[in-house]
Amino acid sequence: MQHIFFFFITFMTGWIYSCSEEVNPFERITDLRPLGIVADQPIVASATTVNLEIVVALPIGQNIDSIAQYDDPEANPSLKLSPELSSTEGTYEEFGPLKIYTHTAQVAIPTLGATTLAQFGGVVRLSYGFLIVSAGKTEKVIGEIRYLADSSTLAAWSSPRVTIEEATGEADGNESKKLVGTLDQSNDERTKISWYVSSGRIKNRQAPETTWTEADAGLQTVILAAYAVDSRFFTYTVVTREI
Repeated sequence: MQHIFFFFITFMTGWIYSCSEEVNPFERITDLRPLGIVADQPIVASATTVNLEIVVALPIGQNIDSIAQYDDPEANPSLKLSPELSSTEGTYEEFGPLKIYTHTAQVAIPTLGATTLAQFGGVVRLSYGFLIVSAGKTEKVIGEIRYLADSSTLAAWSSPRVTIEEATGEADGNESKKLVGTLDQSNDERTKISWYVSSGRIKNRQAPETTWTEADAGLQTVILAAYAVDSRFFTYTVVTREI
C-alpha cells in the first residue's frame, strides 16, 4: 500500500505540474521573472572589483518593490561574496507588453592564496545573490564568479553574444512564427539558451531555431538569453515583434 500511495502522489505531482505548464508555459512571462546577472568579469585570477547588472523581466504595468543582497542557504559554492547595490533605484526599459528592469551593483573579489586555490582544485566558485520583490511575489537570483589559479584561461576567454533574427513567415501551416537565434561564442564551453515571450508558447524554448505559437495580436516581446555552463556568464537580447 505504501508503494501504491507513493506512486499516486508522484503521479499527481507530475500531472499538476504538466497542467500548470499547459496553462501557463515557462517561457511566457506574466509576472516577476529574474533573467540573470551580467558580470563584466565572470572569470578572474586576482583581487578585483566586478561590476554587476541584475536583469529582470516583468509586465509593463508592474514595478519592482525592493531588491537586496541575499545569502542563499541552499547554495553550495566554494566561498560566498557580499555584493553592494550601486544605488537605491534601478532603471526600466519598455519592450511592448514587457519591460526590462536593470540594477547595477559591485562585488569585491579578495586575493585567494595558493592554499585556498589548491583546496578547490585551482578553480574557486564565488557565489552571491539578490532577493527581488514585486507585486507580492519574491524571487531570488544567484550569480557565480570563477577564480582561477591559471590566468592563461582568463586571457583566452571572451564574452558570448546572442542575437535574434526576424520572426517572419508561417510555420507548420498555421499562424505560428519561426524564431531564429544566433550565439556568437569563441570559447570552448557549453552554453544553454532560453527563449521567453510575452504571450503564446515556444515549441522548444532551448533550441536556437524554434516555433512560436498562439501569440496574441499586436506588439509582442521576445527575449533570448544565454547561460554559460562553466563560466556562468549570462547575456541576453530583447526585441519586439508585431503579430
